[in-house]
Amino acid sequence: PRAEHAIVPALELDDQLGDAYAALGALKSQMGDVEAAIPALERALELDPNYAPAYIWYGINLTEQGRFEDAAEIYSKGLELDPLSITLHINAAAAAGSLGRFDEMRAQIERAIEIDPRSPLASGQMGEFHFFVSGRLDEALPWFVNAFEADPGNTRYLGLAAIAYTQFGDADMAARWIHRAEKTTPD
Repeated sequence: PRAEHAIVPALELDDQLGDAYAALGALKSQMGDVEAAIPALERALELDPNYAPAYIWYGINLTEQGRFEDAAEIYSKGLELDPLSITLHINAAAAAGSLGRFDEMRAQIERAIEIDPRSPLASGQMGEFHFFVSGRLDEALPWFVNAFEADPGNTRYLGLAAIAYTQFGDADMAARWIHRAEKTTPD
């Protein structure tokens, strides 16, 4: 990729560029190369331990490897640097959930909602918490609606709302949400 062709020469000129290693790690992550992403992100954090986005990318890659405890620790360090990051809170919530720490999971999602009550990511995650963790479809549904209204292009929450209505036995509402999803997606 062109991005890699820009990053590698920069590192050849100066191998002390933490943000370049972070960019390389993020790029490798997006390419699905976790094995290459992790050392680049570790080097980025070694060079610049105050670069909060690197904690996000590093945690994502640790999660990809099933290293949830390590990811939770990394997200915690990232939150020390950037306590207002919705993404760090949501990723920390996911790591906590993967470890069965559901009270912590909910607290992280609630903190993200406190920071930005209109965040589609935070609303969607609270909906998923109620849907998948607590089994409270009645609590999940309004969060899915909020998430969709804040991000109308994201059909994930339309689908989950349709499933919730189906579970409630309301086929008409489920069909309406499915129809909305069909209108939202081009194909």
